[in-house]
Formats: sequence, structure tokens, C-alpha cells
Amino acid sequence: MGDSRVIRATKPLPIAIALIFCVSTVVLAEMIELYDCTDGKYLNQHDDDTINGISIEECAERCMHGTPGVPEWECSSFDYMKSDQICLLSTTKSGSLTSDSNYWYCELKDLLHFFDVQPDHALGGLDDYIVLLPEATPLKCAWRCLRDQATLPGAVCYSFEIGTEQRPDKCLLSSYSVDTSGISLDFNPRFDYYQRSELCIPSPCVKGYCVGKNKVFTCMCDAGWGGDICNEVCAEGTFGQGCHEICHCALGGSVCDTASGICSSGGCIEGWSGPNCQADVNECLDNAGRGPCAQICTNTDGSYTCSCRAGYSLNDDGHSCDDVCIPNPCIHGHCVRHINTFTCMCDAGWGEDICDTACSSGTFGSGCSSTCHCAAGDSVCATDTGACSTGGCSDGWQGLSCQTDIDECLSNDGRGPCAQVCTNTPGHYVCSCSDGYKVGADGHTCEACGLGTFGPECSGMCHCAFGNIVCDSQAGGCSNGGCASGWIGSNCQTACQPGYFGQGCTGICHCASGDSVCYPQSGVCSSGGCAPGWEGRNCQNDVNECSRNTDICHTEGTCVNTEGSYKCTCNPGYQWDGISCKQEHQSAGGGLSAGGIVGIVLTLVVLFAAAAALIFKKCRTE
Repeated sequence: MGDSRVIRATKPLPIAIALIFCVSTVVLAEMIELYDCTDGKYLNQHDDDTINGISIEECAERCMHGTPGVPEWECSSFDYMKSDQICLLSTTKSGSLTSDSNYWYCELKDLLHFFDVQPDHALGGLDDYIVLLPEATPLKCAWRCLRDQATLPGAVCYSFEIGTEQRPDKCLLSSYSVDTSGISLDFNPRFDYYQRSELCIPSPCVKGYCVGKNKVFTCMCDAGWGGDICNEVCAEGTFGQGCHEICHCALGGSVCDTASGICSSGGCIEGWSGPNCQADVNECLDNAGRGPCAQICTNTDGSYTCSCRAGYSLNDDGHSCDDVCIPNPCIHGHCVRHINTFTCMCDAGWGEDICDTACSSGTFGSGCSSTCHCAAGDSVCATDTGACSTGGCSDGWQGLSCQTDIDECLSNDGRGPCAQVCTNTPGHYVCSCSDGYKVGADGHTCEACGLGTFGPECSGMCHCAFGNIVCDSQAGGCSNGGCASGWIGSNCQTACQPGYFGQGCTGICHCASGDSVCYPQSGVCSSGGCAPGWEGRNCQNDVNECSRNTDICHTEGTCVNTEGSYKCTCNPGYQWDGISCKQEHQSAGGGLSAGGIVGIVLTLVVLFAAAAALIFKKCRTE
């Protein structure tokens, strides 16, 4: 039957082939999988078309594609005669079967069984291949999806849509599905959406077998084939299943068999052996495990690497090793070996990396690491020993090379030349004083702290309310009156937190420009003036908005002054709406306010009492 085919613009191939570790189904890559076949049976007298000399797999394909005798869509079953390779197509699959060991009987499965349907939905914009058919049906679309999937850009038909309105004459085949595209279905009453539930029947794998589970599949390729659906011959230099193996032929990839990896000529490259050159040669086995190396050999895939023991370095030839200390690289010193390198221990009077530089003036010893201490200067210092040729050692040092420190603090009960505290240092000493004192100009005596200062070296500043005279010169505490405004703490050294001021930091700032402009001593605002509701030099006087008539309370309300602000209280029958006092109104439903209900109740009570009194009086008269 004729049809019209339209190829839509293709999109990138989706990553639809997932690696499944748990094998659930394994089927052959042939159309025969769409049939239920029974060995030793045939359908008698239902041979609508006969084809000679083909295989059973080819017979299945002829049934799917149609022949002049049995048009497309109409082949339902076939008999296959094994001995003569005769294919007998039939438009029916009803009737009794006859037993004959020379036959196969194959009946087309329900193709819609391989699909899940979602009515009134579509996978928007992902129709790769449109087939226009007279009287399209879901079965015909499923037939084309399974039969013609190789014509799609992705080489696999994952889903199709069929129109339910206006154009029920077309099948929209797609290389995508909800699972592979990551796109959700759109509600569309004009289409029904069908998605493959079994992707391995028929198998999409051209040269291999299909492994599928959970609506995804992977192709396990035959040796020599690769690609997502095993439709690509292995590239030169690769071989095996999926083309994952690397050839190791001496003459290159062109002589490597893409299926087995066997080299047709030339043998294997060095480092490899075996029928297909995949066995690594361990070059390190010989020479007591050293192989071709002078000292250490490490085997690698297809090769090896050489290395050397500590104190030796690998030569440029990559095999031999040289002693890093032979010949001695140290000009005036001896060589110390390390892994692949060395260090020089220099003779006295010499320095630098290879001991080739004499010590500069003022330094001496091995590596020139020591400093001279000669009274007559560096010129009289021997660069090898540090001994001073004339003048002896400088103050604070003693010994043959003037390297022994003199502790000047040992005398005078540990104070040495200092009035209070002596601290020894290399070649010298430092004087310091107790809290409340500072070192005098001579660097030895101690002077009491002046008024207003205290602590070590008189570095602290006093902050006492009654002045510096009450400040303790050692700790800074105030003996009387506490801390000055703006300060708190045991020795009045902690300034008020932002937003607070005064003695004890108890005052609260009211500056329009924020706490940062508030002086911690006085509360005065350096800029911006006072915040609303406050006035005065330091913004601590409350503004009485009620007496000044600056409030916005309604005439039916009363103004009540508060610190820094005010509030309005409304008269009975009025309520505050955030701006003014507004009269209360009855609800839209005609209900009464609480006051109205109370009035009505009181009226009823009075009337009831009056009526009761009249009735009582009348009864007594009678």
C-alpha cells in the first residue's frame, strides 16, 4: 500500500542507551522476535503467497513489509518449510495446526503489547518521522515504529503519536520518549501518545544483542563492532566487543584484525606478546629483577621504567645510575647523598650550595652561618673560627670565638644594672619597670607614672569622674567617684556601646541621624539634631505633643503624652483607625453595635417590669 513520508528537522541523538548491570532480557537482533513461533507445526491451506530460498528470519521480514500477494498490514502469520527453505505467508492466523517436523509456524504478536498508551497527550515538537497513511490506526503506527526504526535519526523508534482529530491519517514516529528526553508530556486532546515498553523486541542492535530493563537498553556488540547500536566497524587500531581493546601490532593498526586483535603480519610491538598481542611482557624478570635497569626496574603495561637508589641519579639513557657524590660536587666541603640529589656540608669559612664562596665580612664557620662579635669590628674576625685577632670580644660576648652570651642580669639580685626588672638577651639586656612606672631616659632607672596615666610603662589613660588624682597609677581604678562619663569597667577603660552615654553609660541617645553621631560623654548629637519627640541640648527632654496641640488625635479622642511620643484614646462610640478616631457604624448586615444591643435589652427589661406591676395591681383589686 502506498504512503507518503515526511522527514522533520533532526535533533541531537538523545543519550538513551543506559548501561544495565542486571541483565533482564537477552534477545537476537532479528525481526523474528515479533512472532510467536511453534516448531513442528503449520497452518494448513493458508498459503496466500510463496517465497522460495530464504531464511526464516527473512520470511519474518517479508511478512512485516508485505509482498504482491500479501500486502502490507495484512500478513498475520507464516509457515516455514525447513528442508526447502520455503516461506508461506498468510493473511490469517485462525484454524487448526497440522503437525510436521519439517515446519515452523509463526504468528504475529499483538504489536500494541510492546507499547504503553497515554490518551490525549503528546511529546511536543519531537516528531522525527511522519508517515501519512490511509486510515491510520494505532496498530499500523506500532507496525511502522517497530519495522522502520532504522530510518529515524536516532536509529531507534522510542515512541509515536497518532492523531485523534482532523488528521487521523498520520503516524508521528520519534527517536525520543519521556524517559530519554527528560520532557514531560503535554495535554493535547488531538493526539494519543504511545511509548515502547519493551525496547529489545525487535532488537535495535545491528551487530550484537540487546540487554534491557526499565524501558532502557544497551547493546552488547559482537567482536569488531561498536557504537550505541553496534552499527559501526571498529576504527583502525581498536578491536573486540564494542571496540574497547587497543591493538599492539608492530606494523600498526592497519594489520590488526578488528574482531580478534591478531596481527596479520609483523608480530607484536615490543612489550606485548600472545596471539593478539594483549599479554604484557615483564621486562623486569631478568637480571635479579632489575631487567635492563642498572638498579631498580618497575614493570608497566607494555613497557617498564628504571629508577635509582638513594644517593644515585638516573642518567639520560634512562637505564644507568650515577653516584650523585662522585665526583664530589662540593668545592670546599663533603657531599651528603639523598634520593636523586645531594647537599653539601661546607668547610669552615665557605658557603653557598656547592661551597664555592668564601664567607663575607662579619660571618664565619661552616656555611657562613655564624655571626662575628669582635670589639674591633668584622675585619679582625677569622672566617673559619670567628676568633678576633685583636681587641677581644664586643660587650655582652665572651669565649674563643666570642659566641658565648654574658648574662648581665645575674648580679644585683637578678636586676643587674637595672633599677627594677632586667631581661637578658643574646649579647645584651633590656630594663623594664613594674606597673605604675616607666623606664627613665637613661634606660636603667624607673620613674613613677604622671597624673592621668597608669599601668606598664604608664601606657594607660585614666578616666575617673573626680579627675586623675583619684586614679590608681598601677591598675587605673578610681578610688572615688567612679568612672567619667562615657566609660565603664573596673579600671574605666571600656567606652559606652553605641546608643548609650553618660556616667555608667545609662543614658539613651535620641539623635535623628542615629547612634553614630551621639557623643558617649554628653549624649549631644554632632549633626542632624534630635529624633522626633525629643528636644534639649542632649535630646533628653520629652516633647509634650498634647499640650502643644501637635498631635493628630480626633476631636472625639484624648491625647495622652508618652516619652518621646504620644497616644490617642477615643471617646465611647469611636474607635482608632491608625490615623484618627472614627465613629463606630453598624455592620452591613443590619446588625447592632454592642452599645445598641445593651440599650435594647435595658428597655425591654423596664417594659416587662411595668407590665408585671399592672397585672399584679389588677389581680388584687379583683
